[in-house]
Amino acid sequence: MKTEPISIYWAGGLFNYKELLGNLQLGTAVENISNGKYKVFFPQDCECGTSRDIQGIRNQDLLSVLQCDVILANFDGTELDSGTVVEFCFAKALDIPAVLLRTDFRKCGDSDELPWNLMCSGWQRTNTLWINSMEEYHNLLQTGVKQSNLAAVWADLLAEKIIKALDSVILQAPWLPFDQALDHYRKSIQSAGSGFEKMLPDCELEELLEKKHRHGIL
Repeated sequence: MKTEPISIYWAGGLFNYKELLGNLQLGTAVENISNGKYKVFFPQDCECGTSRDIQGIRNQDLLSVLQCDVILANFDGTELDSGTVVEFCFAKALDIPAVLLRTDFRKCGDSDELPWNLMCSGWQRTNTLWINSMEEYHNLLQTGVKQSNLAAVWADLLAEKIIKALDSVILQAPWLPFDQALDHYRKSIQSAGSGFEKMLPDCELEELLEKKHRHGIL
């Protein structure tokens, strides 16, 4: 019997060419290298930049976070993308395992050990993968990889590290007991407001929680 893939919410900036194509290339590499173990949901695939329903986008993104098994949050930049931080915190409230990915070598936190604001660190069931991209870039050039192939090679190498971080965080024990999950998720959905509580009927929520339980998420 075919195993259900583990779904990843791919949180991060999606506002320019580099972000859109970077998300797609790296997420696709994760899917391919994991041999179908992981299936990536890209929020950018559901948004149109020409006519934006702000509340609808926000609610759909939160719903997708809730529906996915794990979240990968891109924490690049001197200031973290605020939408990504909200999605990460919502995932944490739902006991969804998370991997924080930073490929930015700049230190923009409260100490040398923290590359971002201290409030984003210390959460349960959360692994951090911090890569010095400038160093990695030059290391790859020194191996003789042609620049025309470098992006694909690099994506595959980074995808392998992401998969290891995902495999590890999923093994961490849930803090939310499964017999309390339905009530907890209902309250979290209610807390989001703005019509979000109407987006997921109880019957669908129960099926979703059963799927998360099969995957070991809850």
